[in-house]
Amino acid sequence: MLSSCGSSSTPAVATVTPTVPALFFKFAQDHNDVVRAVIYINEGNGCIQLNDEIIKLWKAETKQSFWLRGGLDLFGKLGFAE
Repeated sequence: MLSSCGSSSTPAVATVTPTVPALFFKFAQDHNDVVRAVIYINEGNGCIQLNDEIIKLWKAETKQSFWLRGGLDLFGKLGFAE
């Protein structure tokens, strides 16, 4: 997890800077021989959606052809089609 940005009893504060996702994605790309999947789980008041710059960078990065996105055709893209 990148950071804890709040809880149900405290207001959420985005503490992730734009540098953190860039480093995260660079690590995944540089180590793609062992990193097989990256997932963002929305826990309600997560950091990514609370920071417009972070969500913009996240969406721009995950739209690149390097990343496979979930969907009905994912298993076909991975070679598991019937």
